[in-house]
Amino acid sequence: MARVKKSPEMENTQAENPVTMLEVKFATVRQKLPAEYEKAITGAGRVLASRIKKLDTLNGRLAKARERLTKAREQQKIKATAAVQTRFEKARLAVAELKVESADLRAEIAVLRKEISDLKKRSRQFQTIEKAIQKLEKKAATPHKPRRRKKTKATARKKDLESQWEQFTGGSSSNKESAFAGREVEAEVE
Repeated sequence: MARVKKSPEMENTQAENPVTMLEVKFATVRQKLPAEYEKAITGAGRVLASRIKKLDTLNGRLAKARERLTKAREQQKIKATAAVQTRFEKARLAVAELKVESADLRAEIAVLRKEISDLKKRSRQFQTIEKAIQKLEKKAATPHKPRRRKKTKATARKKDLESQWEQFTGGSSSNKESAFAGREVEAEVE
């Protein structure tokens, strides 16, 4: 991808707003992660395929060495010569080496398969996290509508208290403070 040159105004706004910079960095990292997981999985798959191919060639060599070994045994039965004996020993050594190499390759293949399964698991976890983030972003993008409050008994009580106050003060509710102060004065005098 070609890089887009940023204008000095865009750089200034991003430099002034660190939140915007962090959001941009987070978005780029989020875009790169799935590709890196896929790249690692395909790379591990290629290595696994090459190891399996090498194991197959080693198995072919092992089969040929066994054939040579059986031929050498047959020849040894017919003629026990020094040349046949050296071939027999070479074939035996080749078989032992091939067994060791095939065991090593099998261990590497097991490790690679485990790594591939771990990478796939991480990729699935990342995708679930990505979906959750997208849901949260979508939810944050929709405006919040405040709930309508239902009228409760508290408003009825408030009206009852106001009517009692009016009865107590003997008139309008705008006269509350002066009437209350007058009653206090009367109470003090008595």
